[in-house]
Amino acid sequence: MFPDHVGVPLGEEHGGATYFMLEIHYNNPNLRKGVVDSSGVRIMYSEKLRQHDAGILTLGHTVSPTHIIPPGQKWTTVALCTADCTDETLPTNGINVFQGFLHAHLLGSSISITQIRKGRELPNVFKDMSYDFNYQQARVLKEEMKVMPGDSLIVKCGYDSTKRKMPTFGGFSTEDEMCLAFLTYYPRVNLSGCYSRPDMALVFDTFGIQDLFDNDMNIFNDQSFSEEFINEEVENSSLTRMKDRVNEPVDIHLGNIYRYIIAKAPQRYFNTSFYDILHDKATWQDTRMISTLQEMIVYGQHEPSCENHGRIIIDRLPKKVKYPNFIPLHRNEQQCTLAEKDTEVYKIDTNIAVPSVPNKNTKIQENKGQANPTASPVKPIATVPWRPSKENEVENDSLTQRGGVPSVFPSSYLLVTIHFTFVMKA
Repeated sequence: MFPDHVGVPLGEEHGGATYFMLEIHYNNPNLRKGVVDSSGVRIMYSEKLRQHDAGILTLGHTVSPTHIIPPGQKWTTVALCTADCTDETLPTNGINVFQGFLHAHLLGSSISITQIRKGRELPNVFKDMSYDFNYQQARVLKEEMKVMPGDSLIVKCGYDSTKRKMPTFGGFSTEDEMCLAFLTYYPRVNLSGCYSRPDMALVFDTFGIQDLFDNDMNIFNDQSFSEEFINEEVENSSLTRMKDRVNEPVDIHLGNIYRYIIAKAPQRYFNTSFYDILHDKATWQDTRMISTLQEMIVYGQHEPSCENHGRIIIDRLPKKVKYPNFIPLHRNEQQCTLAEKDTEVYKIDTNIAVPSVPNKNTKIQENKGQANPTASPVKPIATVPWRPSKENEVENDSLTQRGGVPSVFPSSYLLVTIHFTFVMKA
């Protein structure tokens, strides 16, 4: 549902597209035959131009196997849209969000968006603490949400994997998972996606993997999992095969990439694929490792992706970022002095216990000398050994370049179709 002064342009002469592509995901795991679908989309258009062009901004975790959800857990995933990205792409007056759509798959239990401006959390606009895959719908706001240059956005997804025996990965199948939010806004700017994923080198560290035979972390770049440019000849061939009903099911399980990632060290994992490690039941019996993985997934270093239209990544922005420090809207009776205004006091809703690890970098140094001498200092909720002190602290992208970092614990090792009605510009 669009406001009266907002529309989507049609035709290149108006800055719009020359064609529409309808993509429908079907979930037929039992390969039942004879299923017929009549789903579709009705598009309404007007020749009366509207004042503003609308755009869609996608936030969340990159859809890739780097999204790992352990079995048997109440799990939390976060994704960061950085202040650097919004500062680079948004106009001085910001953008106005009037509609949002939150999306996960079958394990999803909650999704929310946290907005941070100048170190403080703003009132929450999008939050669904009882998310249900079977009841997804767009949320039209009564009051528009303003996103300004320099704002940070955090998408937080909760999952319930207590009934699964093996890990779940990010991917396109209903049995895989996603953590996404689609914001419809105006005026349209050259920003289509703002994502992040955990630093995979640190994920390997958490599992106790010290070295790999092929240490190139670029295998996890977004473009490795992106759609290729449309090849008309290939598409026509696929269409013919589909009409002739000769198409064979294609495995699109992205987690299979871990079959080609082979551990070199330590010795107990020598020549073992990360896929086999992840699918070994003994791996998930290590509760200490699981707690560390949860803490690292949330608070550890992330690799952001800020994309223009056409999925063109803006390369000049920092490649490594940390979870932003901010003062939450609700502090749970914690008091904060001026000297501690940038201290991390946000706490995730998971029961995790991380051993205390000395780390001088986690101490906040800003605004020194402004503290109230009578106030007790507020400490961060968790001290994480890999939480960097700067936005772009770690530059190396492989375990070897990191010096073969040892494990933190050396002893441990659709059938859903959504109908949209658009009001568009001619």
